[in-house]
Amino acid sequence: MNIIIANLIGIFALIISLLIFQASNFKKMIIRQIIYSLLMIIEYLLLGAYIALFASFIALIRSIIFYHYKRNDRVVPNYILFVLIAIMLYIQTKTYVDIFSLIPLVIFILITIKMQTKKILRFKKYCILFSILWIIYNLHVKAYVAAVSSFLDIMSIIYSLSKH
Repeated sequence: MNIIIANLIGIFALIISLLIFQASNFKKMIIRQIIYSLLMIIEYLLLGAYIALFASFIALIRSIIFYHYKRNDRVVPNYILFVLIAIMLYIQTKTYVDIFSLIPLVIFILITIKMQTKKILRFKKYCILFSILWIIYNLHVKAYVAAVSSFLDIMSIIYSLSKH
């Protein structure tokens, strides 16, 4: 039953994820990312995919921090990035299940670093790679709607890039 409920929540997350990459600026992208992260936290909790749950929770915190800094046209200090990555590494040591459980960690680190860019088009291109990695992880933990969502994210990013 949890798988069904989780994947229904995943459908709502899918809709939000498609809107993320259509945003014309980082601030709008980040607001949509915050909503998406909240939905993914619930989905992964129901699926028992704890590393992805914690990655989504830390991603939520990261998005709030980046929104604050980008709203004021400032760069997030490196020590904050270091703390976020250190927290994620610590969580990884406590929730390691198999090689696939490293995927959310890798994605988290790469996104945290790449969010520093001021070039939204470059960031969207990196997000294609991140989406491919999420597809692999989500299929492994049976988050099928999330896997479809990641595939549709790729299509959404390509469409967004084609408009520029």
